[in-house]
Amino acid sequence: MNTKIKLLIVGTIALFGLFMATNPVSAMTCNSATISGTVVTGTPPTHARFAYNANYNTVLSGQGTTTPVQYFYTKGTFPIEQLISGLTESTTYYYRLEVTNNYGTVNLDIKNFTTPACPVSTYTVSANAGTGGIISPGSTTVNSGDTATFTAIPNSNYSVSSISSTCGGSRSGNSYTTNKIYFNCSVSASFTANQPTRYTVTPTAGTGGSIYPSYAVDVDYGNTTSFSITPSTGYSIASVNGTCGGSRSGNSYTTNKIYSNCSVDASFTKDIVISKPTVNLTAASTNLNYGGSTTLTWSTTNNPTSCVGTNFNTNNSTSGSVGTGALYSSKTYSITCSNSAGYTSDSLTVNVANQINPSGNLTVSPSSCIIASNQSTCTTSATWNHLH
Repeated sequence: MNTKIKLLIVGTIALFGLFMATNPVSAMTCNSATISGTVVTGTPPTHARFAYNANYNTVLSGQGTTTPVQYFYTKGTFPIEQLISGLTESTTYYYRLEVTNNYGTVNLDIKNFTTPACPVSTYTVSANAGTGGIISPGSTTVNSGDTATFTAIPNSNYSVSSISSTCGGSRSGNSYTTNKIYFNCSVSASFTANQPTRYTVTPTAGTGGSIYPSYAVDVDYGNTTSFSITPSTGYSIASVNGTCGGSRSGNSYTTNKIYSNCSVDASFTKDIVISKPTVNLTAASTNLNYGGSTTLTWSTTNNPTSCVGTNFNTNNSTSGSVGTGALYSSKTYSITCSNSAGYTSDSLTVNVANQINPSGNLTVSPSSCIIASNQSTCTTSATWNHLH
């Protein structure tokens, strides 16, 4: 006959000893414990695990943290034991043994244990300062797992060159914060003397302008200096460069902080002068007979970008010729050309003479004719005598 699982759990924690004398005592620390029990497998295969949590109802509802499953493939009574870690000090935990075979699962009674408080260890962080400054605070005692912050303070005319530590950590400006301390370690600060040197800034100006001061300027370490850039008439500032680095605002140039001898170089470019265009409009003839025609011609200077004609089409060309076609009355033609500097116009009038009506005498001979009875026409002739 198959038998269901028979379970006997004995939770062993070093702080409380054995629940059952036959099980060994296991040590417990502030963050770990060994729980154990005994499994009577019934009909194998059987597997078992522990579930635990700091909340009783979480374990009761089957939501506790579980240990790795242990398997039993033969019938008998077997011990089961598991180390659990990552626990919180001074905390009560609840646990139970959960065993399963083909006939079901049995969850044993929930037991509990309480972790002790962790012992507090202290460590010494030694503080060391080189020539040129101090480190504050000095050597200090730190609880295990805490950090410590030190500040390196340079003397006058000194700067902090480095902060190092066997504790590990990070620097922010002249402040240094260690990693969490779990052993004796040290923090050391070193300092370097500031250079009292003055450096020379040499200015130069190319063709088309000047720079002021125009002579070499001595500048204290870490300071800046400024120059005034003035272009000559007909010139503009092209660029201000040099090895000092810096920035320009209008005609003023300020260097970066000076840490070595360097130069400021101004260059200039000649201004491009753009004049208004000129335009000339002519006609092959400005006096025509009635119905006559002529040719218009135009030319320009100073690179106009647009040319527009009135009473004729330029096709926006800056020069060219075009015929007027037959004219029966006087007409005025004009053209306007422009560029970015302005515009200019020119015009002309083509005069056309009035139409002349002819005069004279018309003589018909014979003045009359007789149409024969068998004809439909008769013939006569006319002569025009032109007077003027």
